[in-house]
Amino acid sequence: GLALVLGKEAGLSKHQLSNLAKASLLQNIGYTLLPREVISSLKAEDDEKSPEFRQHPQLGYEILAKEKDLDPEVAVGVWHHHERWAGTGFPRGLKGDNISIFGRIISIASTFHALVSCRHGQKPFSPPEAAEFIVAYSGEYFDPKLVQIFLKNAPLYPKGTMVKLNSGESGIVVETNIGYIGRPRIRICLDRNGKK
Repeated sequence: GLALVLGKEAGLSKHQLSNLAKASLLQNIGYTLLPREVISSLKAEDDEKSPEFRQHPQLGYEILAKEKDLDPEVAVGVWHHHERWAGTGFPRGLKGDNISIFGRIISIASTFHALVSCRHGQKPFSPPEAAEFIVAYSGEYFDPKLVQIFLKNAPLYPKGTMVKLNSGESGIVVETNIGYIGRPRIRICLDRNGKK
């Protein structure tokens, strides 16, 4: 979902968006070649330190590159999804625009999803906290131009979310107001004293 929104806003064609969707869905196919005990023993904070974990983008690429009916850019997107903008990622330590557009997009989308999800017993971030993380690592982990697209299009306060405002009032998000980060439309339900 989010990867496709980013891809569309980045100007990818319909064909590229179709391939991006495939790469997003298949990004961790390399796990299938790792021993089950390795995958089940990984903790979120140790993932990137594990030599086995660091193999999965290369293994995924090797699986997909053999598929004659699959566009090669799908395999390359899977191969690059753990590369980092400043060159500190893996498996190849690629930097900047040498990372495929699919790899750069999937990196942002999968990081956001991982942060807001319950993984390995880790407490999830709220969507705004996850967005702050992505902004903090813009230019280091993530393509700065894609981070700006992310900020304009990510639903940080989904409809129905209960929020407490700085004023002490509480309300429910009634419109996400995409494009205005941190500025959803709120229906106030309780005043600062907790009265309806």
